[in-house]
Amino acid sequence: MTIAHYTNGQRPKNKNCEKLTLAERLQIVREAFGFGGHRQQSAFARKLGIGHTSLNQLESGASKRLGRSIEAYLRIGANPEFLLFGKGPPVLRDSPLSKIVVKMAQLSDDQLASIAHSVDTFVKANAEPTILHPHAHSKPAKRRAKRVVR
Repeated sequence: MTIAHYTNGQRPKNKNCEKLTLAERLQIVREAFGFGGHRQQSAFARKLGIGHTSLNQLESGASKRLGRSIEAYLRIGANPEFLLFGKGPPVLRDSPLSKIVVKMAQLSDDQLASIAHSVDTFVKANAEPTILHPHAHSKPAKRRAKRVVR
């Protein structure tokens, strides 16, 4: 399958990227960064900090060792949601989220766990109350007093 060249980190028109393999999405990310064609794989591999052979294996689907390579993609600004699910633009450019993702890719597992806990705490403290049932806030029904017959 030949994948068209993409510019400005945007998703190709009329292309359902959610159905593409991870290998195909990795190729789209490379092309979105302006490294289209197989001849530019070496330059992109250097940008990622991995070898040309490793990049070739990633883009062909032959690689089973994805961890560090995916971290490299995130470090340069690839959209994690696009990499994993094919949603959104391939590249996050100049967005606050891209800056956060780049910085988080450099953290240890312990640091990431601490941040996840802090975010969960923040979300819980600032979340709007949800109504589980439409009558949840109504007054309780009054009980009728039993009539005692003497």
